[in-house]
Amino acid sequence: HGPNGPGILKVTVLTADAPGVGAGNESKVLPGWRTGLKGWRMLADDDKIFVLRDDGLHALDKTQFSADLEESARTFSNNIGGVFLKRHQQYKDSPLLMADMAACTDWVVPNNSELVSMVRAGGQIITGGESIVQSCRATDGKILWSVKVEGKVWDLAVAGGAVFASTDEGIVYRFSADGKGARPASPAIVNPFDDNTQKKYTQFARNILKRADTKKGYCVIVGLTDGRLAYEIANQSDLFILGIESDSTAAATARENLVAAGLYGKRVSIHQGSIKGNPYLDYFANVIVSERTFAQGTLPSARASDIFPMLQPCGGVMIISGDIDKRIVEKWGSSVTGWKVNARGGMAWGEARRGILPGSGEWTHMFANPANTLCSGDTYVAGTKYDIQWIGQPSTEQQWGWHDQTMTDLYKDGKIYLARKDHVAAIDAYNGTYLWGLDVPESSRAGVAHESGQACVDSDFMYVAAKNKCWLVDVNTGVKTTSYTVPDTVSDWGYLAIVGDNIVGSRQSSLATYSTTYKPPNRTVWGKINGTQVVSTDLFVLAKADGSQKWLYTPASGAHILNSSITIKDDVIYFVECRNPLLEGTGTGIVTLTDFFESDTFIVALDLTPPDEDAVKLWEKPLTSKAEEIFYLSCSANGLLAVECRNSPFDDATPDPERNYYQLRLFDITNGDEEWATSVKAGQKTYAHGVNIQPAVVMGSKAYLSMRTGGRLFTFDLASATGVCTETNNFRSSKGCGVMSGSATSLFYRNGTSEGFDTGSGQDFNVSVLSRPSCWLNDLPAGGLLLMPEASTGCDCTYALQISIVLAPQK
Repeated sequence: HGPNGPGILKVTVLTADAPGVGAGNESKVLPGWRTGLKGWRMLADDDKIFVLRDDGLHALDKTQFSADLEESARTFSNNIGGVFLKRHQQYKDSPLLMADMAACTDWVVPNNSELVSMVRAGGQIITGGESIVQSCRATDGKILWSVKVEGKVWDLAVAGGAVFASTDEGIVYRFSADGKGARPASPAIVNPFDDNTQKKYTQFARNILKRADTKKGYCVIVGLTDGRLAYEIANQSDLFILGIESDSTAAATARENLVAAGLYGKRVSIHQGSIKGNPYLDYFANVIVSERTFAQGTLPSARASDIFPMLQPCGGVMIISGDIDKRIVEKWGSSVTGWKVNARGGMAWGEARRGILPGSGEWTHMFANPANTLCSGDTYVAGTKYDIQWIGQPSTEQQWGWHDQTMTDLYKDGKIYLARKDHVAAIDAYNGTYLWGLDVPESSRAGVAHESGQACVDSDFMYVAAKNKCWLVDVNTGVKTTSYTVPDTVSDWGYLAIVGDNIVGSRQSSLATYSTTYKPPNRTVWGKINGTQVVSTDLFVLAKADGSQKWLYTPASGAHILNSSITIKDDVIYFVECRNPLLEGTGTGIVTLTDFFESDTFIVALDLTPPDEDAVKLWEKPLTSKAEEIFYLSCSANGLLAVECRNSPFDDATPDPERNYYQLRLFDITNGDEEWATSVKAGQKTYAHGVNIQPAVVMGSKAYLSMRTGGRLFTFDLASATGVCTETNNFRSSKGCGVMSGSATSLFYRNGTSEGFDTGSGQDFNVSVLSRPSCWLNDLPAGGLLLMPEASTGCDCTYALQISIVLAPQK
């Protein structure tokens, strides 16, 4: 269950009469059958099978246990299927196999040290775990030796009569076969710059960091002399420093000094070479400075236009300062936007702060924005070729699972905001630096397609709904500044959006919220005939500054608001409400769409910013709908767009085996009059998860819809009088799950791995073959990048990586 948890054993069973046995085709016989055996490692010799598990190292009779594994593989795979099998694999052993295992056990060594790695060396079984490497005799399990190490031993190797152990502290140990061997030498740490000269570097570094918008991330030093500035910045911040110096002698001197200081490799790395032509990654550096300019008064040999692209948007700062003529510094940086030079204490101080990339997009709400367009409008994320910007954490930590349809991650002002299992965090979008994390109990939700997102972000706060409150988390520090409570103080906070200085929310029953502590018995997550939806009892707006109530809208007695229909544009809130007093399920806040639309249903428009404290209704219009699976509303420049799904044709014709049908309807945004309705049918599968809950991507005057099966993409012309729909047949999509996202010109979606489609050229392209998105939505085009935070936790499909990947369009 993720790279840092135990796995479930799969076996390939070979039979004597199986074709291809011994011919290199063994994997084609019975590949990868699941056994129901949970553990870390397994080894075998002629007589025994050794299994390392959380409860111990087990030595088992090979003949008997091999037969037990084969039998378990057959029964386990045949009797338990689908998603339940995968979840069963992650958390439980097969009880029957555990009984068989106990019956053929020769010996057991208890696992008291979090042992996770194992190798066989002669007559020894060597294991590694938390702060330990130990060896036991293969014949009877007697402990032969054990050695303390620093960190957790995740891997072991044996070669040349020695044992090698690798720990998560970045240390590799070498021991002899009897466990003897010295601890890796730790050189004495000294300050190579313990002199009066260093004082001015101490102050210079302090001044630089005052101008920086962060003390975490990456600092590039262009031109070094001896490493003094790198030493100071490392000691005064958490920045990782990359020094770039063309002179081999200066580079060697700086390396030698920083090795002595214990910083080289851990906090500082120095490249010898030139920056001319900009060979480095764009956008990754939070801070760029020059040690050589400060020490010797000479400008970097590279042009400012070669250096500046490395600087991070959304606040990165480049500072070039030294005893040099101000006019020379001004001329050197004249090609850089915002370059300013001042005189400070007889020295020139040149500085440029990079702003937001013009034309880059944001993803501040679950469906990109309060208008629910699923489109960031990012003009940078375009074309069909992408390069890696960074790859790394977060991985599987604190995730609910790939299949639980949880809140989308967010992007704003250079940061990725993660909504995890009762936990939120911020990551530097341009270099992957972890900035902060915060536990928010009972904030996670599943099945959000049938409810609404519980988090959003602006330039000041990340807003997170948890039970009856909305937390305001400072985006720079990750500290909870305050929380606001729903008006009745009892209900759960349902819908959540931030629009200017207004926090928009709804009240929903706590019996409807699918959280980590409560699963409503009749809540729908994936495909199900006439699935259930969450409704709210009212809408309200609170002041961002102090949480005071600006207004409260309570529909007529017994009326309810469909959460998935709430959308906002140009200070108007649109939604659908049902005023039928006989609507079933309202006691729990969970209804079916057929019941919801049976009678007395209306589209309503409210003024977000009325002149007084009373909600102002701008218009309402009666609405009928045949939706059964999902009903979304989103706003476009052409009107109010509804996406509906049901299990038979919208014209009530006889359904064919393609049982999912969609209809898009456009309403006049000023009065609710319906302008057109156009329907299409889904792909080849019936109720494949995700097929029947697809929203549309609204990209300018076009809406894009794909039911994710059969390679079909539907494009609706929102500006046409009838909603003209065209179908694209070269749209590669074989999976029913995953929701599309859009930039200004491209679509991104799951086709096993991540796939893209350029709407201008009509060309589809593969984005990544190494990882997979979640079954919901996590390929986000924003900030000039394609953000793919890890969200496949728990999936046992054969994808190589469970790790976050961020891509940049090729130049």
